[in-house]
Amino acid sequence: MVGAVPMNDSPPPRDHPSPPPGKGGTEPSAPPSPKPDWLRVLELLAARFRAVAWVMDRWQAMVNLVLFLVLGEFAIRIGYQEWQAGRFDIVQVLASGKNLIGLVVILARMPHREIEMGYLPQFVALFAFFSGESLIKAPGVATIPQLYPVGKALLCLGIVVVALALLSINTSFGILIARREVRTGGLFRFVRHPMYAGELLKRAGVLLMNACWQNVVAIVVSSVFYILRAVCEERFLERDDEYREYRQRVRYWFCPGLF
Repeated sequence: MVGAVPMNDSPPPRDHPSPPPGKGGTEPSAPPSPKPDWLRVLELLAARFRAVAWVMDRWQAMVNLVLFLVLGEFAIRIGYQEWQAGRFDIVQVLASGKNLIGLVVILARMPHREIEMGYLPQFVALFAFFSGESLIKAPGVATIPQLYPVGKALLCLGIVVVALALLSINTSFGILIARREVRTGGLFRFVRHPMYAGELLKRAGVLLMNACWQNVVAIVVSSVFYILRAVCEERFLERDDEYREYRQRVRYWFCPGLF
């Protein structure tokens, strides 16, 4: 028929995908420009500050872990030496139990709220804490036989008092002078410093079991420093309202009715 449009049986053209970068006519994308030096320095400083902040948030827990490992190794070594020497008696059994309680308390203790910043009070606290290592505890060294059983009884009583005081103070235990949660239960219902009372009993027992001039001097100095530590703690904690209220209810420091 004149004027009719001829039919086209060929399929419609297909869309061809774009050639990948670098192939065909498309140019590859340019690599990212390197960071300037000042930006890299800032990023490095920020990473270091984050590390410092992480340490500052957890430094007390890290100190607790170090103390746990150091004091735990010392306690195990001393206990093993006593066992090897055949001196693992009731004193060593009680001491091992007390050391175990102390290690658990150190590992679980909570961070302090405020710490004494004076160097002298903290020196007194540390000296008192470690002063027991200067005592001569070898049985038979200048010992008065009649006083030995009395000294052993006092030493056992002191160890038990310290262990009960550790259970009473629980996570508020501290080696340095600091403000933590005030504990008013357990032995703290009767005296404000039951742990120091136990330490004084232990030293009296060691002196009677090992009566020599070295122990006399060491125990007098150690006892004076424990009393001074209690005085420093009282002065530091008296600014705490909760502790002032507790001090009004519990008058005695070391022994009910006496001190």
